[in-house]
Amino acid sequence: MSILAHHNAGSVPPPLFRKKRLHPVYAILHFGLNTYTDREWGFGDESPLLFNPASFDADAIAKACKAGGISGIIIVCKHHDGFCLWPTKTTPHNISASPWRGGKGDLVKEMADACRNNSLEVGFYVSPWDRNNPAYGTKEYLEIYREQLREVFTRYGEAFELWFDGANGGDGFYGGAREVRKIDAATYYDWENTWEIARSLQKDAAIFSDIGPELRWVGNERGFAHEEAFASYTPLPAVPGTEPAPGLTVGKEGMKGTSDGKYFIPFEADFPLRPGWFFHPGEEGKQKTSAQLLDIFFHSVGCGGFMNIGVSPDRNGVMSRTDCERLAQFGKALDSLFEKKVFECWLPFRTAPDGKKEALVRFDGTVHFNLLEMQEEMLLGESIRSYSLFVEEKGKWRKLFSGEAVGFRRLKKVKETSCDAVKIIVEKTTAWNPDISTLFLACYQAPAELLDTSGGKADGSMGENFRKLPAPRIAGNEAEWILPEKTKLKGFLFRPLQPAPGGTPTHYRIESSDGEGPWEVISQGEFANIAANPIPQKAEFPERATKKLKITALRTLVPGETLSFGECGIFLP
Repeated sequence: MSILAHHNAGSVPPPLFRKKRLHPVYAILHFGLNTYTDREWGFGDESPLLFNPASFDADAIAKACKAGGISGIIIVCKHHDGFCLWPTKTTPHNISASPWRGGKGDLVKEMADACRNNSLEVGFYVSPWDRNNPAYGTKEYLEIYREQLREVFTRYGEAFELWFDGANGGDGFYGGAREVRKIDAATYYDWENTWEIARSLQKDAAIFSDIGPELRWVGNERGFAHEEAFASYTPLPAVPGTEPAPGLTVGKEGMKGTSDGKYFIPFEADFPLRPGWFFHPGEEGKQKTSAQLLDIFFHSVGCGGFMNIGVSPDRNGVMSRTDCERLAQFGKALDSLFEKKVFECWLPFRTAPDGKKEALVRFDGTVHFNLLEMQEEMLLGESIRSYSLFVEEKGKWRKLFSGEAVGFRRLKKVKETSCDAVKIIVEKTTAWNPDISTLFLACYQAPAELLDTSGGKADGSMGENFRKLPAPRIAGNEAEWILPEKTKLKGFLFRPLQPAPGGTPTHYRIESSDGEGPWEVISQGEFANIAANPIPQKAEFPERATKKLKITALRTLVPGETLSFGECGIFLP
């Protein structure tokens, strides 16, 4: 029996979705040692003494999220660096070893309590990969990891979601070994039994991973699903002939799902409010705007899924002023979007003479709208696989749009429309639920400026001291520049292509030369999470005079691929 066959009942939604579908927007909180080291993925050798947020205010964070229309927060209890934000018996690398709260702190408890005090739900993420633990890669670690899950899932109350990702081994500290540890991600974590433990402790929580069993990854960290995304899904293995598992799937397939998929696994679209998941001082001012957040809302919740916003307190333990403002603006925009409802009704279907299902509603007078919402009942899973919506104007029918999927929720922005009736014709249904009986339809007159999200652009500037580099000479895994003159610089920017191609480096070495002497290594490290979140990567180093500059890809996403990127640049003093 496959992992999914053991944990997923097939095409019918489990009861937990009756509640979850009412709360489609939530957050995931990243805060830890990476906040202090300016990294996305810690190596595992960071000292717990770094962690000391002087002004940590869990209540203020919860309130800021709630103002953003967020209904729950998933707490990152442990990231890949292995630092546990709760006092655990499983490893000394935990919050008790930090100076915060005199070594008596428990951030997971404070955050969970603050959520519930503000009527927010609570979720948990405990990273399966641990770059600190000396036992990682052995059978012993699996028991350590499971005990960490037991501690978190029993101490901090009921969860609405348990979050698992596909980060599966690589280089790390590992108790001082400082080596690369590879695992068989399909079998190492024994997900069938590990999820059984999770389910036994949190019976009503949705389990998220690349393959579900309740929620699947959308396949990117931009928050975007396919316009016609299905909740049904049959995950494909990354390696043909193997079983799909977290980290071992064709991730891009999650954007749309599978029309005739075996399992009901709607998508969750996760993305950070800032460019990165953790707080980085250099990203201030680059938070997503309200227009960008609305655009993601339409491409996630509006496509039948769930929206998960990454939030990240600063080194003092508070959300930045801009973070709070952007969330509040988004929350107000959501309220305004659905404030003026001009019609809503569950429409019954009848079988037309041509055998197709048809639903019709005539209004008491002319109705004006620019936003439509549709929902299926979903008691037996999705039904619609092809439909068209028509409007009647002055006795004449015209097609307004067509689509493939409706599911939990489908939002359609339309040009200003005035009509006397709406008709929906379903041309094709799923094999497992062919007899659709009703469909929810609502019409809104939304503020026009909220529907035009094309103007919401990220701040792509890098500051006055940034200089874009011209096209380099590329040879295999190296790119080299000769500057017009000897230049003092103190940082290097690498901007990957989106989506990241196979030649994108995951590990790099940057070298410089004054034009007369030999090459000198000025920075070497890891572009963490660059496959899923290909954001600009900045390497800083002591100021130096440089005539020649070179970056070498020590490893790429696909071994042997020629180095590839969008652009590079330098930072001047």
